[in-house]
Amino acid sequence: MLLLLWSTVIQAQEVLDPSEATDETSLTPEEILLKVYDRTGGFRWTSHVNWLSEDICSYEGVACYPQTEALAGHVREVDLASNHLVGTLPGDIFALPYLETLIVRDNPNLVVTFDNAHEAQHLKNLVISNTQTQSLTSINAVLD
Repeated sequence: MLLLLWSTVIQAQEVLDPSEATDETSLTPEEILLKVYDRTGGFRWTSHVNWLSEDICSYEGVACYPQTEALAGHVREVDLASNHLVGTLPGDIFALPYLETLIVRDNPNLVVTFDNAHEAQHLKNLVISNTQTQSLTSINAVLD
């Protein structure tokens, strides 16, 4: 019985080994933005035009690279300033692959953390004034 339990533990460790993880667990840009909508009370935002449509580039406050550029269709900017976001902004937003600008200022009931900031490889502009940001821990990952 002990051998069977040990074998099960070893098999579970092999499956959960992060070094063997694949991109299957990473979220798509659509899933990331819908998570933002869901976790920050999107249905109660001041404006949430098209946020449940299929085209993320049509979401109000989301700007994508133009069709004439190599990164066409990728999210370039998320600007949800003064939109009554509440709760905690999911750190997954930093995983949007080509995000250059994130603006969530003037959402006084929004908590912003930087747990996944190391994923923001292209972030140039971050505006978080008048939010419930309590710590800038991990922000250095964005600056590196």
